[in-house]
Amino acid sequence: MRRAKISTGPPRLTLLGNILQIGEKPHRSLADLSRIYGSVMTLKLGWLTTVVISSPEAAKEVLKTHDHVLCYRISTDPVRATGHHERSFAWLPPFGRWRFLRKITTQQLFSTRSLEATKHLRMRKVQELMSFVDRCSERSVAVNIARASFITSLNIISNALFSTNLASFDDSETTDDFQNVVLRMMEIAGKPNTADFFPFLGFLDLQGTRKEARLCMNKLFRVFQRFIDTKRSLKASRNKENDMLSSLLDISQEKESELDDDGIKHLLLVSPNFQTI
Repeated sequence: MRRAKISTGPPRLTLLGNILQIGEKPHRSLADLSRIYGSVMTLKLGWLTTVVISSPEAAKEVLKTHDHVLCYRISTDPVRATGHHERSFAWLPPFGRWRFLRKITTQQLFSTRSLEATKHLRMRKVQELMSFVDRCSERSVAVNIARASFITSLNIISNALFSTNLASFDDSETTDDFQNVVLRMMEIAGKPNTADFFPFLGFLDLQGTRKEARLCMNKLFRVFQRFIDTKRSLKASRNKENDMLSSLLDISQEKESELDDDGIKHLLLVSPNFQTI
């Protein structure tokens, strides 16, 4: 059997591969290397083989012509540690359960009908942001733009999902705690991890990312579970709210449904404001 031809790339060290050539600014390092080794080159990052695409023509081949072959994502160590790679369509291979979950999200979260139905929510939350800025202006108080934007976008999503706010301009402690959890998960997801380059070291959790990812995930899942329990109580009393979580609970009760509470919680993480790992 003939081995598949591998694209060229820079010389590599025996154990580290090309890690030291990436440096603190990977985008610049990769651009410089592509000028030498071409628009399709192979790097070895520890034990991880990586193909770098750096031209419009090559990108079109990957993202359009052969997208069905190359759309599968390699899960990172924090994602595997929380089991997210087995429950989220963002990480599953594109068949089987992935098709089922993607169908739900396209119909319930990202469809034109769903976006139109929540248009009034977005308008109301933007108006609340403008009112908050006006109040701060009247009192000559500086506005933390990053925090105010986070509260607004989070509440737009949480109202579409749960019909309630998850953050407040006035409750700084609760809002900051929630924001810190979300931002920390984003940092963990984007942080270079030794276990991704050297999988045999994963069980040691040298950087503590596995432990921290589990803690952050569990905090969010406890919030989600409270909403799930509340929705079930409302449905039992026939006081149903029309939001995404209610729709997901309806789907979970269908005959032979593949969706359970854990699946719902992992699915909620893929919604825009919770899309972290």
